[in-house]
Amino acid sequence: TYHSDVVNKGLAGYAYRPTALAALHRADRVVATSDNYLYSSPLLQSFMQRTGPGVSQVRVIPLGISEASCQAARAEAEAISVQLRFGLPASPFLLFLGGLRGYKGLPTLLAAVRGTPIPLVVAGDGDARLAREIAQLAADQDTVHWIGRVSEAEKMALLRDCAGVVLPSDLRSEAFGLILVEAAMHARPMISCEIGTGTSWVNLNGETGIVVPPRDPNALHEAMEQLITNPELARNLGVAARRRYEQYFSGEAL
Repeated sequence: TYHSDVVNKGLAGYAYRPTALAALHRADRVVATSDNYLYSSPLLQSFMQRTGPGVSQVRVIPLGISEASCQAARAEAEAISVQLRFGLPASPFLLFLGGLRGYKGLPTLLAAVRGTPIPLVVAGDGDARLAREIAQLAADQDTVHWIGRVSEAEKMALLRDCAGVVLPSDLRSEAFGLILVEAAMHARPMISCEIGTGTSWVNLNGETGIVVPPRDPNALHEAMEQLITNPELARNLGVAARRRYEQYFSGEAL
């Protein structure tokens, strides 16, 4: 399975390339996780050009989630009130949930909501500097809530109750974005950035959610505002997201 290009590693990335190509050529099958990544990856395209455009050993098999694997966590989530557990407001909120990493686009997300009434919940752990920035904004602005790492059941409760999921990743290191699949499984609309990877294959712009340019706080803000202020749009996008989950990313589909 070829999941992600080497991104922002300088000379180490160039040194790795011949080894990666050799491994691809020795494989009986090469699996990419989305059509987008297959056709946007320089390494995969180089491999296909060397072996011919009709190369038979290349396949696309998306990542996915079987609902059966989530049954226990979802059952536990039924007893969780996110308002009581995390002190969240009863009003709709948008959710970022994932690792706090450099490629996740969190500075853009914070800039998009700073000084605005958009309700945002940030859950996850990772980079300490990013965690401090989120915590400071949450302390300064009562519409932003920083809850840190959550359990599987708490994650299911947050996905159940949110108005939509935001994944502002701005580098190709975000090769797929499984949180988008989890959002679709819960019939929640999504906001992601166009970075040429599987994120824009899971989340179809205007159909299952909204896709915006990376590192553009204004565009991200407008997309978030749409989901919060237009519940009918959010609901319709969420229904379409669930259909796409069932077609491509469910256990049965895989």
